[in-house]
Amino acid sequence: MLALLEAQGGAASRAELRSVGLTRGMLVREVRQGRLAIDGAAVRAIGSPPGRLALMRRTLANAAPMATLDGMTALEFVGLEGFTDERVHVSIPKGARVHRRRPPVAVHELRWWSEDDVRLRDGLRYVAPPVAALRAALWADTVRAGETILAMAAQQHVVDPIDLAEAADRLPRLPRRTRVCFAVSEICGGAESIAELDLGAACRELGLPEPTRQRRLRRPSGTYYLDAEWRDYKVTLEVDGIQHLLPDRQQRDLLKHNEITLSGGTHLRATTSAVRDRDLRTFGQLREALRRNGWRG
Repeated sequence: MLALLEAQGGAASRAELRSVGLTRGMLVREVRQGRLAIDGAAVRAIGSPPGRLALMRRTLANAAPMATLDGMTALEFVGLEGFTDERVHVSIPKGARVHRRRPPVAVHELRWWSEDDVRLRDGLRYVAPPVAALRAALWADTVRAGETILAMAAQQHVVDPIDLAEAADRLPRLPRRTRVCFAVSEICGGAESIAELDLGAACRELGLPEPTRQRRLRRPSGTYYLDAEWRDYKVTLEVDGIQHLLPDRQQRDLLKHNEITLSGGTHLRATTSAVRDRDLRTFGQLREALRRNGWRG
């Protein structure tokens, strides 16, 4: 019993504990002695630090039998890092009974719910990452937050862009569907960050040709990835987020800049805020670089 609780982050369902020999009488005794606490259909160990995994287990134990971790919670369960959502997102088929609905649990009753999308790991049901990523984008507090989740899931290789596109084809007509599908198409084109999604949208809005993204550049000094490249015009653009301020990253950026210059290319740099806000000075420089190198747009 203790080994099971320890392996599961300090929580288990009553059914799981019964399967390892914990009888009702033994459970009552453990509760009276202050070692265990009952939380509906779940049991938690007293004194174990409250963690996300334990909260997920307690949530599923107290939800409908078909309840499944979904959205941002499913992505977190399979390893997505860097995006915070304190809620535990659970999906169920429309009309299924939910035993408990209490914060921080968010229960989503879906007509477009399929058991084919469900996976099982370590005794927990979760929605396959491509579908979970799309739902996370639809359920996010803002459209931009949803686009960020999709970009992060692709960047961290939690989802494969091709699988994401196939799942997007099955999306019903819902609010944000157009924006979500558009972000997916950008990711399939190579965008791996919200800044790169912004760049593609800005180029279309301002009448500039769209770049290719994340091309690998091998040089004697190292291997680099180009954020955006207009290869026909030998123009590249680096979009600098806060990580570019780190000393090691600055050195790599300088080496990349030098390699592109030595090869006869034009290398521009822009901040993420300039790209996001469509800064006309920044895009004016990009337009000028493209024209100087043969673009006739």
